[in-house]
Amino acid sequence: MNYWQRRKQRKHLHALVHHARGLRHMREDVLSAADLAGLDVAMQAALAACGGCDEQAMSDAEKTLGERIDALTPPCSMPGWRENFEVLVVALGVAMAFRAYFYQPFQIPTGSMQPTLYGISSHEQTAPRTFDAPVLKVANWLVTGEWFSHAETRRAGKIAVLWNDDRVPGYTTVVCGRWPGELPPGEFYRKDSVVTRSLYAPFGHRGVLDRGYDIYFLPNDVTARHAGIFRPGFLPPAAAQAQVVETLRKDTLWLKSAAADNADAETRTFALKNVYPLVFTVANWTRGGQLDETSLQTLIYAYQVCEAVRRGRTVDPTQEQRVCSALLTVFGDWANAAAAGSPSIPWFPLVSGCGVECPSGQLLWSGVVTEGDFVFVNRWAWNFRLPRRGEVMVFSTKDIRGLPQGTHYIKRMCGLPNETLSIHPPELWIDGKAVYEPHAIAREVRREKLAPWAPPYAGYRVVGEVDAAQYPRALRTPDDSIQLASDEYFAMGDNTQNSLDGRYWGPVPRRNLLGPAAVVYWPFTSKRWGRIE
Repeated sequence: MNYWQRRKQRKHLHALVHHARGLRHMREDVLSAADLAGLDVAMQAALAACGGCDEQAMSDAEKTLGERIDALTPPCSMPGWRENFEVLVVALGVAMAFRAYFYQPFQIPTGSMQPTLYGISSHEQTAPRTFDAPVLKVANWLVTGEWFSHAETRRAGKIAVLWNDDRVPGYTTVVCGRWPGELPPGEFYRKDSVVTRSLYAPFGHRGVLDRGYDIYFLPNDVTARHAGIFRPGFLPPAAAQAQVVETLRKDTLWLKSAAADNADAETRTFALKNVYPLVFTVANWTRGGQLDETSLQTLIYAYQVCEAVRRGRTVDPTQEQRVCSALLTVFGDWANAAAAGSPSIPWFPLVSGCGVECPSGQLLWSGVVTEGDFVFVNRWAWNFRLPRRGEVMVFSTKDIRGLPQGTHYIKRMCGLPNETLSIHPPELWIDGKAVYEPHAIAREVRREKLAPWAPPYAGYRVVGEVDAAQYPRALRTPDDSIQLASDEYFAMGDNTQNSLDGRYWGPVPRRNLLGPAAVVYWPFTSKRWGRIE
């Protein structure tokens, strides 16, 4: 045996002695005196053998001490599994500590930070690609974040969109089936747990406790750009078209009676409540600007009046009559166009709002969904320095009026404590002066491009007319301003055309800040992969 082999044997013998000492300390209160004495003798023999050069003596001492350790060690079932489980627990503990104190992962759900960061996006595709095959689909998703999806109705019934449902960030909720009442199911379904929902629709099929309708989630940009069933030019089956025409003509008869000079309050109220589901659906659908300006303004105004009537609020009779008259014109034109089978009218919201039944197998949307950028949030940086203007900030929505509670938002930090902020499009003004620093702010103001592939920034914008009760501190015009307190910050999305941010709901308290977004780490093929500016 050469020098290196003897050295290795001595190290192993020393390790056995160390293990034996630990065993003795751990079990000396339950072992007999004879067992303890035998273990001591074996350890002394091992140490003596280590001090000499007799290879046989070291081998015998190693064997004897090993046998004594095995004899005194309590039996343990599945030691390999136990050890692996302990390693897993330690690894999870380290990962959770890393997440809590250093870098927290966060997914961008929406497009409010485009083009700096992208949320969940999609593009239409009628058939799966080669790498969308079952074997390659998961591997392709792990690298690119892309997943082919084909959504069609599994049962015949009414189709409706839950426009205000936010249970899955980045997605729009669509239901199809049968439910009581004119409006689609809403709040009560959202309270179901994952387990309960699986009883209703496990793995996409009808569950044991079938409610009578199925639920689908389509990417938000499908509805925003009016793709799939939302697209202009969508034509429902002939039977559904006939039902739409019949419903529109009935509504026009009621509206005609309500718009007459001699109509009483009961007639107007009945007519407005009767058309509310259709007005609600079309008014929400018009967010993408797919109607002509006259119809768009009519529907938005009518929605506000119908909502007030539905909730029992007092509405000026002249206002009610004016709305009925305006809706009569719009609905009459749609009824005539629908009877002619014209693709120019908003067929999908009409089908949805009229409660028309569609057959099973109706295609809702087919295409590829790309996951939003996944970023690491630096949790420790702001413990050692103050936040800076221009940083991409992640914060909690807790106690911020006008935002869903219990979630997190990501925006650009634009205002710092004790500043007075206003917007003079496309400029951001701080304390009465336009701001062009740092570069992230200047880039937005000058409407530059982030990269050759990206669209230009839109510049800073005011929000215009919004609900004063819901957003009392909104920056509606350049004359409006917000004074930040000593512990408040102001956040805005880079995509100011489509961002619910501080311009609506105001400042963010210091206690809500998590940290700056540091890097995009997934998908690996993202054009924005790497450090975030």
